[in-house]
Amino acid sequence: MTSHTYRLLFSLNLGFIIIASLIPSSMPSLWNLDKVGHFAAYASLFTMAQFAFPATATRVKIFFLAVGLGIMLEWLQSFVPGRETSALDAIANTIGLLFGILLYRFLKSFL
Repeated sequence: MTSHTYRLLFSLNLGFIIIASLIPSSMPSLWNLDKVGHFAAYASLFTMAQFAFPATATRVKIFFLAVGLGIMLEWLQSFVPGRETSALDAIANTIGLLFGILLYRFLKSFL
């Protein structure tokens, strides 16, 4: 795949995270399983970012912007019906970003 394809996938993933974070919800969280979704979404986001943007400085900026985005989206959820702010969700987002580093290295060895 080309970097343009990875950038498209990164953009779609980013859009999905923003939309999914801000749509109203009426479903209760079962045993905090939503943390798995947060982890997976942000892990895939940063994995795609690393394929899309080869420069290390760019990756570092994206990492910290994604941490900020996760925190901001959690805060914005306090204004969305059926949603609530959760520090644990923000932590799951950040751990997902860190795992994305490992996932990228693993996948890169095969691609």
